[in-house]
Parts: sequence; C-alpha cells; structure tokens
Amino acid sequence: MNLVMMLESLIFFALLIVVIIGFMQGFIGLDNADTVKDDTYFVLSAMTKAILGSPEFDGFENFGHPFGLILYYLFTFIVMVILLNILIALYGQAYSDITENAIDEYLALFAHKTLQFVRAPDENVFLPPFNLIEIFGLIIPFEWWLSRERYAKLNDKVMAVGE
Repeated sequence: MNLVMMLESLIFFALLIVVIIGFMQGFIGLDNADTVKDDTYFVLSAMTKAILGSPEFDGFENFGHPFGLILYYLFTFIVMVILLNILIALYGQAYSDITENAIDEYLALFAHKTLQFVRAPDENVFLPPFNLIEIFGLIIPFEWWLSRERYAKLNDKVMAVGE
C-alpha cells in the first residue's frame, strides 16, 4: 500500500516540477524583458508561497504589467486547483485499488509469513516458547556428542511430548 501511494506521489511531484519549470521560464522571461534581472528572488519567493498555499499577489502589479499578474493568477490556479485535484484523484484511485485487493493482499502476506516458518533450516521446528526447550534441552547438551540418528529419535520424542 505504501509503495502504491509513493508511486502516486512521484507522479504528482513530476507534474508539479514540470509546471514549476514552465512558469519559472515565463517569469524569468518577463523579468529579462527590461534587461535587468532584479526580480528573480521575488518570483521564487512568490512561487514558493503559492505552492505552499499562501499566494501573495501584491508585488505583481508592476512586474511585467499586465502579463506578470495574469501569469501568476494562472500559476496559482493551476497549482491550487488543478494539481491538488489531480493529487486527490491519484490517491483516491490508489486507495480504491488497494481496498479492492485487500483480502488477496492479506492472504498473500499471511502465506508468505507461514512459508517463512515452514522453510526453517531445521527439520524439527519448535514453535516459541518451545524453541527454548530445543536450545537448552536438546541442542546444547546432546547434539554435539550423539549420533545423527539417535539425536533425531530424541528430537522426535521431545516433539511428541510437546504436541
């Protein structure tokens, strides 16, 4: 689920970066129209505030009049309305896809966890807390000196008692 949401976030941020680069090019072009680059910091600050949800329209009356204000209105509208609705739609679609497959996802995760215990390297798997009996009652005192066949028989007897 987290992976799907992260992929949807990547799509949104890719769209956001494309929009920012495009509008930044327009704003920088308007700033260069008077052959003096003096409003770059102002444009970056205003765009950042618009992305964070607090646009300020005050300084754009004199910035490339009238196109600077129109371009900033358009940028604010695209970021606040269109891109945020796209983000909501992407998350909504990802959530509905995940909830449709929730039972299948749960069963797959459960099967994976079960197989982890079944594929343990030991032939005789003691479930917790009986694995402590295996470690301290069988492995440490007997495994190192009993033959493999005798140790397997002892292990089977201890497992039969545990059942």
